[in-house]
Amino acid sequence: MKKFISIALIFSVILYCLSSCTATSPEDETPKDTSLLQIFDKNLLTIGYSDAQFPILYKEDKEKDSDIAGFGADLLRDICKRLVVNCKLKQVAEQDAEKLLLSGEIDIFFGSGGEEKYPNLLLSAPIFECSSPVFLVKESEKDVYSDFLKLKDKTVGYLNLSASGNIVGQIPDFITDPKKYKSYLDFDTAVEALKKDELDAVVMDNLSAYIVMLENEDSFAVVDVDAQKVTDSFIMAFNPERAALNNKIADILDLLLKDGSLDFFSRHWFGENVIILPPLAENKLFSEGQKSPHIVSEEIVSTTASIYNSIQNQKGNTPSVPPKNSSSTSSQTSQNSTVR
Repeated sequence: MKKFISIALIFSVILYCLSSCTATSPEDETPKDTSLLQIFDKNLLTIGYSDAQFPILYKEDKEKDSDIAGFGADLLRDICKRLVVNCKLKQVAEQDAEKLLLSGEIDIFFGSGGEEKYPNLLLSAPIFECSSPVFLVKESEKDVYSDFLKLKDKTVGYLNLSASGNIVGQIPDFITDPKKYKSYLDFDTAVEALKKDELDAVVMDNLSAYIVMLENEDSFAVVDVDAQKVTDSFIMAFNPERAALNNKIADILDLLLKDGSLDFFSRHWFGENVIILPPLAENKLFSEGQKSPHIVSEEIVSTTASIYNSIQNQKGNTPSVPPKNSSSTSSQTSQNSTVR
């Protein structure tokens, strides 16, 4: 009997030790970041944007609520495609981006700016940049206006609420007659006015000017405003508390850079490769001083599809996404849209 009690006591001690060794530590009880799983569960990535202008993001038919097209639209839809979720593009006021990201109303924000504009958000490195302002003039008059100051007191058009127009409007003593500084709702109308000699020049950013010159061979030229030039960096902004989602988007951006998709989108919409986003292997995706744990996944599409299908199985739904790699040499938008 004593022998039996001794054996039982030994087993009790062993079990106690095992339970003590495997007990959950306070660190293990830390809530996991489920931001990426939440996107899969909703099957939706909501992306906010503020700059609705050709060729970055624009509506193909201004009179109808048609699909948004442009470089940004192709890029953002391809990210959703590789994440294997539906995509919702939502135009938001630039000043509301931070509030909407932190509240979860949008998952990513795409627009121009930097840390001074979004101090509480996690930002990607610049994807591309626009320099502004420049003056678009007729090719036959480029020597006449070789110095932009020669456009003083001339009739100049600008896009309503544009940064370029605002900068030129603040150049001391440049606009002496406000009636000659004319606002337009879109560049197409302004360029048509320039063609008809209703304007002497149109103020715009360098990329928009490049597109206009590309479409109108040898018809226009650009006059730089070096002393007043401002560079806008186009970035993606993230909620810093959603590291799992942020890191996955970082992976996808890096893959888009490496497989040539960003180059393809850029050449399609801008006529040349304007991408300046650095590879993750050479530089941090996120801005200096901002930290997010990052692990590069090798097979993003197949991995995310498998996770998504697993979630759907757990919910009793039929998986709708095959776990296979997806080519990104073009997007549906790119195939169906042509430069104006």
